[in-house]
Amino acid sequence: FDLQQYYRDIRIMSIYEGTSGIQSMDLLGRKITMYNGKAFHLLMEEMMKTVTMAEINEQLQPYTQKFKAAIELYKNTLTHLLKFAHKGEVEIFLADANLFMEFSGIVTVGWQWLKQAVIAQQVIETADSSKQTMLFYESKIETMKFFFKYEIPKTISLSNTLMNMEILTIKKEKEVLM
Repeated sequence: FDLQQYYRDIRIMSIYEGTSGIQSMDLLGRKITMYNGKAFHLLMEEMMKTVTMAEINEQLQPYTQKFKAAIELYKNTLTHLLKFAHKGEVEIFLADANLFMEFSGIVTVGWQWLKQAVIAQQVIETADSSKQTMLFYESKIETMKFFFKYEIPKTISLSNTLMNMEILTIKKEKEVLM
């Protein structure tokens, strides 16, 4: 029944919201720091392989530059956050983990779009395909351009917020008691 569906949807949304927070803290607090950041470094290597492939193509170079800037911003933001983890200030380190996960998602999806654009551009340049096939690959490139125009710039504001030294979400005990 419709009413039952609405009730179930309302109940599950709170679970999803809580899960996002837990996943965010797990990503930043465990996955990123595990084995001295080995997984993160391997991810960066894979992203840079795609950047190297994209740089060859003149039409993709502007997007490659934007993506390299986003990667650098991502690394710098993480370096800033890790300073708190190394000092044992775990609450500050994880205070905005959800923003870090959003940042991570944008960079990772941007990487995948750039990767698809590299392949699409190769097919367009080398294949003698049907008009429908070419339209498919051209659409991939246009979607990548859209993502890079509207989503990648969000990394700048996320980084600014994550590196902002004003701590609003955590109050020390004596501040709360006053």
